[in-house]
Amino acid sequence: MSGTDKNDAEVQPAPSPILFVHIPKTAGTSLRLSAIEQFGPDAVAFDYGRDNPMTSPCIATHLYESPDFAALAGALRTKRFITGHVCVTKYLPLLPDARLATFVRDPVDRVESEFVHYRTHHGSSQTLAQFVVTPEFRSKQRFYTRPLEPWHFDFIGRAEDYASELARFNRTFGVAFESRHANARVAEAHTPIDAAMTVRIVSLNGADVVFRYLAERLAGVDDRADLPPRPAGFGAFARQPNGGIKGHAYALTSLEPVEVGLYANGVRVDTLEATIPRPDLVAQHVRLRPEAGFEITPRRLAEVEAHGRLEIRIEGTNVALAERMSSDFWF
Repeated sequence: MSGTDKNDAEVQPAPSPILFVHIPKTAGTSLRLSAIEQFGPDAVAFDYGRDNPMTSPCIATHLYESPDFAALAGALRTKRFITGHVCVTKYLPLLPDARLATFVRDPVDRVESEFVHYRTHHGSSQTLAQFVVTPEFRSKQRFYTRPLEPWHFDFIGRAEDYASELARFNRTFGVAFESRHANARVAEAHTPIDAAMTVRIVSLNGADVVFRYLAERLAGVDDRADLPPRPAGFGAFARQPNGGIKGHAYALTSLEPVEVGLYANGVRVDTLEATIPRPDLVAQHVRLRPEAGFEITPRRLAEVEAHGRLEIRIEGTNVALAERMSSDFWF
């Protein structure tokens, strides 16, 4: 190798880290163990919450103990693989060039597996009928991946076909993960899922059904040039009993608060900043910072809607916020 070739090889940039969204009960534990074997423990980082011993020291220190987002970003940029039970939006502001991956599972099987897990490991006494209607267990796969669509991910695998999908994962990212099986369901006697319960679960997890369907349709598509790019931001709002509006909005590549525009018939009438703390977004692993909320008083809203149909946008982007309906449990 010539001196020039050697120098060129030395300056080759390291690949951007793989940000793997570990949706519970979708083979994520097996992939996490494979990542440790592939890259070594110093090149991986895990976030499973403040008090979980699996959470990596750099995240425990720079996020949960003494928050320092600059130090956290610096630490994460040295990693090859980052994962945890966190929403895809949580670390994108620190790692906007991360390569995104996740595994999904048949919604009925995933709900049943999580139900058994909570009864076996968390002492839950809920029946299956009670469990499936609990808001936090509905459309959980979509919760962890929202607001991105399947075509915004570099890889989405099917947990049911883990071995063959792992081979596709390896081809996608140029790695050599070995197949592991961990955290498999412990058998427990419970009421079998009959046809009526199957229909019930599907009806309660429609967002998961659609996301998985789209992911499967895209699994064999190599050229995604014509698909929409990742959105610049996300948010939602809901009308309040007093006639006002409460909502939240944030950018996916920045931790700074965003400006929200109030439009009537396509014309901007007013603006405000989304700076009200929303600790629930932090608690749900959606955001690193809570400053993302906004509120529109009834009087201010009436002034805007006097000009026409209301639309709320994140300024500087083409993102319009969705109005949350009473049937929406996430956001």
